[in-house]
Amino acid sequence: MTLRFFTFLLLLTLGLTLPGWAQSAAAPAPDQYCALIVTGNHYSAMSLRLEYGQDNDASAVPSLKEEAARVRYLSLVGALNHLSKLGWELVASNTMPISGGAAMSEYYSEQQYILRRRR
Repeated sequence: MTLRFFTFLLLLTLGLTLPGWAQSAAAPAPDQYCALIVTGNHYSAMSLRLEYGQDNDASAVPSLKEEAARVRYLSLVGALNHLSKLGWELVASNTMPISGGAAMSEYYSEQQYILRRRR
């Protein structure tokens, strides 16, 4: 009786611990972030550019380089729509004044749109 009980406990313990040793699924790739930077005067030409951070150079990944080049020639709304079609979603935005004058036509600012693409 004791040997059967001991064997049962051993098998039960192994049955409960072995699944924990199985290979776990690979961690999902981290999300990718970029910033759409819009600089200029709201009453004249504005410049748009994409920034991917110091460690994620757009020239290293051809698709990012193409996205950055295309965004330069779009309007703000056109750029956001284009990036949305490529899987980017808006996470946050803010506006920082760069300089200002007496008239609104002399007011320059930089808007930053933080975007995320899930992998």
